[in-house]
Amino acid sequence: MNKTHIYGMLLFLAGIASGMLITWHDPTNTPQEPALSIPHMTESIGENITYKLFLYNSGTQEMHIVNVEPIFNEDIGQILTSDDLKIPVNKILQPGSAIEIYGAADINNTNLTKTDILEIETVTEGFNVTSVTSCMLTEY
Repeated sequence: MNKTHIYGMLLFLAGIASGMLITWHDPTNTPQEPALSIPHMTESIGENITYKLFLYNSGTQEMHIVNVEPIFNEDIGQILTSDDLKIPVNKILQPGSAIEIYGAADINNTNLTKTDILEIETVTEGFNVTSVTSCMLTEY
């Protein structure tokens, strides 16, 4: 191995080490707690599924909420007939504020009795939220 290769490898390793140190010491590189929560939600099932939820921004930055999509439990997934469950929101959610979101999904409940429907405790398991957070970069 000649000196050029050795210097190249040393420079390469020094670059990796310094990059790791910068990332390790960067206080902005810490995991953030989720800034969105659902403090209140109602849901009902009958001829279809309807739900209403409040999406709350507990963070310090405004967020552009693009859409919200419910995640239904396995039992509901078997009788679900709606294809696209995404609810377009397209609103700015300011820190410390909430927005109300309504949704509905079609189901085929012809084989369910009233008792079967009443025995379903939880319809949704959660929600996928597509959001955009913008930030200003001052160094590049």
